[in-house]
Amino acid sequence: MYNAHQYLIKRQQLGTQSDNKYGIWKFSRKKKKSLLNSILYRIFVRLPFDNSRKFKFFSEMSWLFRRMAFEQAHLDKPDIDYTPYKVRDNFITAYLESDNKVVDLGCGTAEYSRIAAPHVSSVIAVDYDKNILEVAKTLTNDKNVSFLSDEVFSWLSKTDDDYDIVLCAHIIEHLDDPVMFLSDCKKFFKSIYIEVPDNDQDEHSFIREIHGLDPIYNDADHIWEFKRNDLHKIFSDLDFQIIEEQYIHGVMRFWLRC
Repeated sequence: MYNAHQYLIKRQQLGTQSDNKYGIWKFSRKKKKSLLNSILYRIFVRLPFDNSRKFKFFSEMSWLFRRMAFEQAHLDKPDIDYTPYKVRDNFITAYLESDNKVVDLGCGTAEYSRIAAPHVSSVIAVDYDKNILEVAKTLTNDKNVSFLSDEVFSWLSKTDDDYDIVLCAHIIEHLDDPVMFLSDCKKFFKSIYIEVPDNDQDEHSFIREIHGLDPIYNDADHIWEFKRNDLHKIFSDLDFQIIEEQYIHGVMRFWLRC
């Protein structure tokens, strides 16, 4: 048995090992203070509003400040070791094979096409916006990536080629009927990659609903904002098999087998 002195020494050793072993973000008990935050907090807590009005105001402001921080963080190209991108890229490439033929739907600047290209046989980057495709071409050096501006299911119905995988990164939240879209994907692909914002990450929308307020949207042109159970129910109804799922850094990711 430990005496009190031995116990304290052991606890200190374990604490040090934990700090080094697990990579947990650690802060000192006496944290650095932001003068601006301190001033604003003292002003805001004294606003002459009831709690409901304060919550409505600050929950809406939280969206604004979070959005601004997101946009500024992505102005510069992140370092190759930027963790959220590494996590994303590893999740995507884990299920790609060298003989796969891939369609990147709503590709935008073809970022996901470039992630997939080194790991597959070919990628067709599809987008309605011909101007954004021109930008994508200037950013893409992979020889196995080609570009197409067309309605994807109309094109797939006419082509004699078969494709294995469709990448749908931040697509279905923009569609009038995402369920119909996913159902149509089953006709042409063996596997689907889905990525959307994770609306279970922030309790504010759920509290707003309790107060009779609209949930907070992630982007102004989103028609749908999915919760985790929403997508599980959709996938189940469409008889998709979830190969793997990931909830991290504010997004949901799924590999589905059709």
